[in-house]
Amino acid sequence: MFSLNGWLMANREPRGPSLMLAPEFECKSGLTMSIQAGGFHYCEPRNDIGPWKTVEVGFPSRELRTIRKYYEGGGVYARVPIDALERIIKRNGGPA
Repeated sequence: MFSLNGWLMANREPRGPSLMLAPEFECKSGLTMSIQAGGFHYCEPRNDIGPWKTVEVGFPSRELRTIRKYYEGGGVYARVPIDALERIIKRNGGPA
């Protein structure tokens, strides 16, 4: 069973002295987005060790109506609940 917390912990890499970034996430349907969590992102808890309850989602390749209320502008969705995002991923075939 897919775990977004597990994916983040396995795929984030250092990008500077204190910034961890995950690569672009792609679903089997072709939906792509940035999913980030850490001390410099809109997530809870705001730390680099997780597990996270919410994450930052950026620049999805298509509109995600179910998380529209978290839209902050500039292509970024702040503090999106992990379970809501996992449902979106599941509806889109899971990770590619």
